[in-house]
Amino acid sequence: MFSSEPKIGSPVGMRRGKYPRIGEIVEEFADRAKKSPGTFEEFGDAQKEALVRSESNIDLFLNQHAFQVDMDQSRIAAVYAFDTKTSQHTKFTGKLFCDATGHGTLGALAQAEWTMAEKGRMGMSNMWAWDEGDKSVEYPKTPWALDLNMSDFPYPVDHHGQWFWESGFDKDAIGDAEGIRDWNLRAVFGAFNAMKNRDGADKHKTAFLTWVAFIGGPRESRQLLGDLVLTQEDIAIGLVVLAIAAISLPIVARSKVLLFATLSTRGGTAVASTKMEAKEAHASQLDEVVALDSTRLDRLGCFGQYDAIAI
Repeated sequence: MFSSEPKIGSPVGMRRGKYPRIGEIVEEFADRAKKSPGTFEEFGDAQKEALVRSESNIDLFLNQHAFQVDMDQSRIAAVYAFDTKTSQHTKFTGKLFCDATGHGTLGALAQAEWTMAEKGRMGMSNMWAWDEGDKSVEYPKTPWALDLNMSDFPYPVDHHGQWFWESGFDKDAIGDAEGIRDWNLRAVFGAFNAMKNRDGADKHKTAFLTWVAFIGGPRESRQLLGDLVLTQEDIAIGLVVLAIAAISLPIVARSKVLLFATLSTRGGTAVASTKMEAKEAHASQLDEVVALDSTRLDRLGCFGQYDAIAI
């Protein structure tokens, strides 16, 4: 996401909370874009790529599109991808896979449980930028764009159309992704046509486009469902961490993973905190559970005992 293609800037406040150094991983190659969208130079794509390639234990394959998986019972054993520039196919084998496709594609291919809201989703964004010069600039009429006047769209303040230039809320975010993007582009060019050739013409004689995102930024599509699904009701009644379980997972041989077993509480009183209830709700290979209230958890200093932490 943090590249010069969609030009979406890195989040702020990466070093915060009780463990601020965790944010250093992202901060190491975060951009310093002053706006969203930023400029190509601000994102430093070459520096980011060089930083990743300098890591001896990382192999970087750019421009890959995952389209198939091999399964070993209920686990992904291999992922197939093709190079979008050369069409070369590559098979990636491994024990652990992170689905960072943006659409939950690997999970769906692996028959994982997923959902997608039929209507009212966050849409796809196509940001854009413009500027003003010293001389008048002509802009061709765009009869193929959306028929807009200045009152029909949020004015692109500070010379840029931000993330809320989005649509596709009730469309198929995956099957109709190109159609949603094309509608966004029609909106952008229709808006600029209003600025240049319609009721905004007097104030935008020297205005010109500098950049339009031809790659859409989807904000919501498939949602892969995990073992625990946090609901609005959980937040409303005050969900807190009640138990810690030391478990041995088959996917990580002879390693222990710290699992925060979360259960609902009302007014600080545990609804369920026994070993059996936590085991049924969260883990099939539970070794031990220690009931904790949130205050004791804050003071807990046992993270170094485990190979991974799952929250």
